[in-house]
Amino acid sequence: MAQRIAVLICCFNRKAQTLACLARLCQQQVLPALPFTLDIHLLDNGNDGTWQAVREQYPQVLVMQGQADWYWNTGMRQLWLQIIEDQHDFVLWLNDDVLLDDDSITRLLSNYQLEQTKSQQSTAQGAGSKIGAIIGAMREPMVERRAEISTEEAAEEVAKAAAEAVSYGGRNSVSTWHPTAFGPLIPISTDNVDCDFINGNFCLVPRAAIAKIGILSSDYSHGMGDYDYGHRLKQAGFRLVVAAGSYGECASHPFASSIYNADLPFKKRLASLNRPNVLPPASEWRRYLRQHGGPVWPILWLKTYIRQWFPWLWLWQRQRHQQVRTASGKRRVLIVQPMFKQYRQEFFQLLAEKLQQNQIELVFCYSEPVPHEAVKADNIVQSDFEFTQVVPYRKFGPIFWQPLPKLSEFQLVVVEQANKYVQNWRLLLRRALGIKPLLAFWGHGFNHQQRGGWKEWIKRKVVARADGFFAYTKPVADYVQAQGFAKHSIFVLNNSIDTKAFAKQVAQFRQGRAANDKLVLIFCSALYQDKQLPLLLASAKRLYQLGLIERLIVLGQGPQQNLCEQLAHEPWLDYRGALFGEAKAQAFAEADVMFHPGLVGLVILDAFAAGLPFITTDFVGHSPEIAYLQPGINGFQVALDELALIDIIRTLQQDRDLLAKLSAGAFASASLYSVEAMADAFADGVIKLIAPAKDIA
Repeated sequence: MAQRIAVLICCFNRKAQTLACLARLCQQQVLPALPFTLDIHLLDNGNDGTWQAVREQYPQVLVMQGQADWYWNTGMRQLWLQIIEDQHDFVLWLNDDVLLDDDSITRLLSNYQLEQTKSQQSTAQGAGSKIGAIIGAMREPMVERRAEISTEEAAEEVAKAAAEAVSYGGRNSVSTWHPTAFGPLIPISTDNVDCDFINGNFCLVPRAAIAKIGILSSDYSHGMGDYDYGHRLKQAGFRLVVAAGSYGECASHPFASSIYNADLPFKKRLASLNRPNVLPPASEWRRYLRQHGGPVWPILWLKTYIRQWFPWLWLWQRQRHQQVRTASGKRRVLIVQPMFKQYRQEFFQLLAEKLQQNQIELVFCYSEPVPHEAVKADNIVQSDFEFTQVVPYRKFGPIFWQPLPKLSEFQLVVVEQANKYVQNWRLLLRRALGIKPLLAFWGHGFNHQQRGGWKEWIKRKVVARADGFFAYTKPVADYVQAQGFAKHSIFVLNNSIDTKAFAKQVAQFRQGRAANDKLVLIFCSALYQDKQLPLLLASAKRLYQLGLIERLIVLGQGPQQNLCEQLAHEPWLDYRGALFGEAKAQAFAEADVMFHPGLVGLVILDAFAAGLPFITTDFVGHSPEIAYLQPGINGFQVALDELALIDIIRTLQQDRDLLAKLSAGAFASASLYSVEAMADAFADGVIKLIAPAKDIA
């Protein structure tokens, strides 16, 4: 049986666009397996002859004449009231400036049925909820840009970019405390994605949802009607879904004509504040906040009086936060770290260059290392990079404080994800109140050395309060998403370091190295408890006694370096302290295997660059980079005990074909993880997070 769909469209003096919209709508494909019929209802609030043209060209469309002061929400309500008794299976909201793809309604219905089936299955198992609305994402039109393209290949690139450039669709809330604060538009995806906010450009509402909450509210005249309807659906237990793919073209409202554009005359922008299709009237905004604003609604409610009584002050303040740029016209992003590690030099330099290419300025703030980090001798105290700023720090027990630059000068702040940093809590509070800049975490997701405890509980509770998350590895991204973080705002970096020059140095030093029946092992890391130094040294001593290794080279400094210094006279231990550059490369060139029983971090990439098989244990607490280890391909992970470590080294010493295979696998793995790819992923995340927000109209 065919599904009956009532299509509701409002228009105002856009005859050409309205006719183009109807042309696409009336050409929709209908599949035998998913039949539907369209009852099209058009409300014309203008005076440019649209209704006459529609009656002439599309007599099947039911046209109703409205009033000039009926904006979108009011007009859609009037149409809806006319058909409410007809008991359609669905009501479809459609803007008259939308150009649908020829199969848009079929795909939207198909995705609705898919999600409804999933919800029914979940409900049968005691969970799940029905679909309250499903929306199709709109793309930015690319006609003008295509006309400028001269080659077919370039045109394909532009078409691909168009397919990914979403103009309207769904958004997610960025704060439990401030649920009306929303993040960026959800990118076009191959999967159906749940959301918290819906745009009414192309939105399908099923009969069950209408029966439960009714039609659009009479409290709103224009732009907040769709958001309010989505909130009410969620409060009634329904899901909001952005359907997979994109469904047509619809131009977003350009920043050039926005009230926040300082290039326009201030008086002109001030006068625009009284137009409902520019901003919701203050009274409507107060009502919206009271109904949906969460615990902070009284504070936000009072702010509306500033707009009502002091509009010039409100506009000036909003203008500063809407599009923060430097005098050169660039956007700015601030990254804050407690210290600057030597292995991060290349990454930050590449990141600054990539952001510069996109007219984004990087500012990187860090402090001198605290005493227990300073002993590792792997930090940069004074940097020559122009984008760096050294700031003082204060430490009160585990609590760490750094002063931040003027936040209003930035669009995004990226901080390390940790409870101990005071600035993180300040930034989280600002975001809870809807105050910019945006906030993103960068980190491990959780403490990989200690998963339980109240500290980890706090991290789980606040991680989804940020606007974005830069995850070290894919498993970290999966964990963060499981805590409720929106998938499209998580960016997988595949944490890496620059190893190209290091690999070349190792290869040069390795030339002419004589083969040896006994293996040379190497360990390279800061020397502290989680590195399992007693096990490392005891295993190496026993391996030497068994005649399996020539020696163990140890590189590094730290709180437990005395364990190595005390045994430095032993023939099986070659302790060299912290080495960098060519000295480090020479040490790696002398080795056959990376021997690393304890916590694994970025050193695994050094091992791969040098072609060294990586041997570690199932120590609970490895850093995210353990995900790069592929047992039997580039190394092995054995039990955390001396016998298991001795057995795997004996195997490698006796089976040189296996050793060669693992070495080749290590070299191959090195090509998968690069600092260039990491910088690309980070820059891409920054660009997506600070993409100019679309105006609500």
